Amino acid sequence: MAESSEGKEELPNLKLARAAALSLQTNPFYILLFADQVKCRKDNNLFAIAVSDQNLIKVYGKESFCSHCVLEGHKGMITGLAFAVLDSNFLWSSSLDGTLKCWSTVQGNEVVVLEICGDGSEPFTALDISFDGIFLSAGTHQINEQDAFLYTW
Repeated sequence: MAESSEGKEELPNLKLARAAALSLQTNPFYILLFADQVKCRKDNNLFAIAVSDQNLIKVYGKESFCSHCVLEGHKGMITGLAFAVLDSNFLWSSSLDGTLKCWSTVQGNEVVVLEICGDGSEPFTALDISFDGIFLSAGTHQINEQDAFLYTW
């Protein structure tokens, strides 16, 4: 990266590649989170967004920006999204409802649900997958004014 005379970093030759409207005025939303399929088949190149106030995930094709599927099932705000590294047809999400969900982008449904407490008392605020795809980690905010937790599977 180049450095300007003011000491700030600049991104040389950065240009907008594409823009598209993903919302209709009759049902406006904003994008909370974004996840990109890195390892994928050429014919199924996807990205996912978590949508505000609706607790759902919308999956789109990168080339066409056409809707691929809508994933519904969280009862609280979605706080993390990550495509599985070992099989990018699966997408993980975390939520303030206290669940981590694994979704099939092929079938358009949830395939795994992980919970620490069944009552949602430990809401997840973050999610990530290790670079080699072996570990899934999720974190919470401070619970009962005591500790925040990091869980790893």
